[in-house]
Amino acid sequence: MMLRFLAAFVLIYSMSGATFDFAKQTLDVGLTVGDVAKSRAFYGEALGLKFIGELSLPNGGTMFRYQHGTAVIKLSHYDNLPPKVAGQITDVVGLRLMTFVINDIDRVLSAVKAQKLSEPKVYGEDKAKIAFVADPDGNIIELLNVESAPEEARDRMQLGFTVSDSEKTREFYTKVLGFTELPSKKEPLLQGATKYSFVGGNTLIKFWAGDKTAKTDTGKPSSAIGLRYITVVVKDVDEAEKILDQRGATIVIPPADFGRTARIMFITDPDGNWIEFASRR
Repeated sequence: MMLRFLAAFVLIYSMSGATFDFAKQTLDVGLTVGDVAKSRAFYGEALGLKFIGELSLPNGGTMFRYQHGTAVIKLSHYDNLPPKVAGQITDVVGLRLMTFVINDIDRVLSAVKAQKLSEPKVYGEDKAKIAFVADPDGNIIELLNVESAPEEARDRMQLGFTVSDSEKTREFYTKVLGFTELPSKKEPLLQGATKYSFVGGNTLIKFWAGDKTAKTDTGKPSSAIGLRYITVVVKDVDEAEKILDQRGATIVIPPADFGRTARIMFITDPDGNWIEFASRR
C-alpha cells in the first residue's frame, strides 16, 4: 500500500496547469519563528537543509534562508515577537503542514529526537516510511521517504492548509491561480476529512476543511509565529499582477522592490492566507 502511494506521488507531477510564467517550478515557504537558534538547528542540522544566506527585513528583523531541492524555506525572526496560535492541524485555519521528500529518514528522525522536541509519529517500515515531526514552534512537518524514486522526485514539496470553505478554496486555486486539480479523497490521517489537491509547478497544494470551531491563524507574515505564507517565483511580477487583477484576486501589497534583490507583491486567498509573487530584479 505504502509503495503504491509513493509511486503515485512521483507520477502526478507530470501535470501542471498554472498559466503564470514560472521562474522556477517549486514554491517557497515563509515562516515566522520564535527561537532563532532552535529553528536554525532544526531546519539546518536535523532536516539537513542547505543554508543559503540571510537578509535584513524592513520592519525590524532577519530572514534566514534554507534550501531543499530548489524550494527555499525562509525563517523570519522579528525584533518584536508576535504571538503563537497553537492547536492541532484541523483546529486552526491557515497553512498548517509542510512536507519534505527525503531519502534519509532514519538519520533525520534520529537528529530530531536528539534535539528533544516532540516524539515523531512514524507510519510504514523500512524504505516505505512517512513520519510527522514538530519543529521548535510546533509546526507539523511531514517527512516522505522516497529512497527508490528518481532524484528529481526529491524536489517535490507539499503544503497543507486547513480551510473554512473547501469550495471557495477550490475555486481560488483553479480560477485565480490556475493550478491543476487532482482527484479528491478521504484522508484517514485527518479523521476521514476530504483532502483536495492541486499541482502548481512541482509543488503539491493540499487542503481540507477544519473543525466547525476552528479559529483562524492567517494574515501578514509578522502577525503570528508559525507557517505564514507561500511564494510563487515568476519571471515578471508586474505581468502576474495584471493576470491576478483580471481574475479578481485580492491584492494586499502591489508590486514593489524588495531592496536590490527582488520585486514582490502579495495577494490573499479566501481565508486570508498571504501568497507572495516574486521575481528577481
